[in-house]
Amino acid sequence: MTGQPMEYYRMLQMWSVCLLITILGQTVGILTGAAFGTQTGFFLIPAVTTPLLLFAGYFLKLREMLIYLQPLSTVSFFR
Repeated sequence: MTGQPMEYYRMLQMWSVCLLITILGQTVGILTGAAFGTQTGFFLIPAVTTPLLLFAGYFLKLREMLIYLQPLSTVSFFR
C-alpha cells in the first residue's frame, strides 16, 4: 500500500509493540479498578495517562521541554 518492502521482522516488531502496549493498558485498568473501584478508575485513568502522553515527546521534542519537566518524560510508557 505504501510501497514499503515486505520485511517480516518489521511486521513482527510492530505487532509485538502493539501487543505489549495492549497488555500494559489492560494491567493499568485492572489495577486501577481493583485499587480505587470501577467508577473512580473510569475517571482516574484518563487523568493519569493524558500527562504521560503529553510528555512522551510526540507533541513537543524532549530537548525543547523545560528542564524541570524533562524527568516526567522518562516515566511515560508511551515513549
